[in-house]
Amino acid sequence: MSAPEAPPDLDAVLALPGLERYAYFVAQVARREEAWGLVAAGWAVQSDGHGTSAIGLWPAPEYARLCATDAWRDYVASAIPLRALLHQLLPALEDEGLWVLVFPTPTARGVLVNPASLADELTHARPSAS
Repeated sequence: MSAPEAPPDLDAVLALPGLERYAYFVAQVARREEAWGLVAAGWAVQSDGHGTSAIGLWPAPEYARLCATDAWRDYVASAIPLRALLHQLLPALEDEGLWVLVFPTPTARGVLVNPASLADELTHARPSAS
């Protein structure tokens, strides 16, 4: 696992449309071999009021920390090694019927994705998969 590096231009990445942030997330997580979530007593979960609940994931701690506000103000950014994400967290979310909210920002909703679909994309994006 490599040490996180500061994003080249935080504001420029935050301004990307949702699907472009999603692609950025997949590429960065595959390259760095880690994702970031917000954790307190458990993972930060967001519900949409229609029965869909999801945990947020980000490509770097800086982005996660920006979302540690309001209901998540007591949460801290925590790294998730790619191996644990693929083999533990995403399968557990799938089993529990939870989704993943990829790369939400303070001003924009993330991309809601099924854990199995995200695992497939990350697996194919890994440098060793090419």
